[in-house]
Amino acid sequence: MPIKVVMRDALTGVESEPLLDPTNALHRVLPEAADSEFPLLGRIDWYANVDFTSNEVSGLLDEVDLLLRRITDPDLSYVKELRDFIQSCRTKPRCRLTFYGD
Repeated sequence: MPIKVVMRDALTGVESEPLLDPTNALHRVLPEAADSEFPLLGRIDWYANVDFTSNEVSGLLDEVDLLLRRITDPDLSYVKELRDFIQSCRTKPRCRLTFYGD
């Protein structure tokens, strides 16, 4: 089952519409957990929920930008969508990102 990503207000708990990964692109492009260049992306777990605080969102965006320079189609389109989603969260106060695994 693909991972879905939501933005959540840390104060109210209200969640955005999810960003879905219908082609399971993240499974193909995410770095290994041990990759020191991607300490935040490496925390994403296919079988668990992973939450990123508003303080971590900028670092997560930097890692996605690095990842974008390393991948090609067909996964590029989804990762660009993910980048825009993370960028949107970064501009909102109290925004957290949650990656929901199975």
